[in-house]
Amino acid sequence: MTMKKQPTKKKAAAKKKKPATRIESDIAKYGWHAVLVAGDDDGPPFAYTIGFTSTFGHPEVLVYGLNADLKFMHGTLGVIAKAIEGGARFRAGREYGDIVGDYRCKLVAIPKSAYGEYLGTALRHFGNDRFEALQCVWPDHEQRYPWDRDAHPQLLARQPVLAEKKGVTWSFGDVEKYHWVITTKQVASGKKPVREVWHDADDGAWQLLCGTTEDENDAIVVSIGNLVDRDPTLRALGDLPRGWRAVRDSAKGKWRRSRAPAD
Repeated sequence: MTMKKQPTKKKAAAKKKKPATRIESDIAKYGWHAVLVAGDDDGPPFAYTIGFTSTFGHPEVLVYGLNADLKFMHGTLGVIAKAIEGGARFRAGREYGDIVGDYRCKLVAIPKSAYGEYLGTALRHFGNDRFEALQCVWPDHEQRYPWDRDAHPQLLARQPVLAEKKGVTWSFGDVEKYHWVITTKQVASGKKPVREVWHDADDGAWQLLCGTTEDENDAIVVSIGNLVDRDPTLRALGDLPRGWRAVRDSAKGKWRRSRAPAD
């Protein structure tokens, strides 16, 4: 006697549709999503886009805040998004108006070495770093950029420039150019040159000082890259060991290295 096989009922695997993430839903609805990063002791607030690449075939854009208003930064990215949607294309090395009020802003390319620290959410979204990104750099009220020697000190404190100079290799091997360091308002304003450089033995922190003031009110935190871009002679100290200092008598003077005195 042959047993008849009972027909098996194919159960349709009920696939639960994975809910879209906020990023995916924003891109589907608006074409892009904004990542807003609040400032802290490691740096000022900034914001950047995710979606320009897939929606418009355009590099993503990052901008630092004129202040701590994340809503304002989102609005600035919205102005750029609207222009791109209308056919505009922003390119590295060029200046553009109509982004931040009456100011002209310059777009610079963000190196992939900065993606991990600054574009982490975008990296996770795309699954790789095969996308381009630009930084929208805004000037001070005199139309001076952070790399200009006489730029306003607060400009350096609020906006590190992530771009790398063409043909110039970054020489500070143990610290990225967007790393925050202590300097003085006199240095940041371009009124005094850096005459003392200290590399802390314990935590590797850097101080680039003018040597003319010890007033704590004159201290200001800026990115080391902004200072080095303005004064290329500082590149000679990229290999200064921890626990050492370098001093010179003037902006054109020769650096003298020695172990830093114990506290």
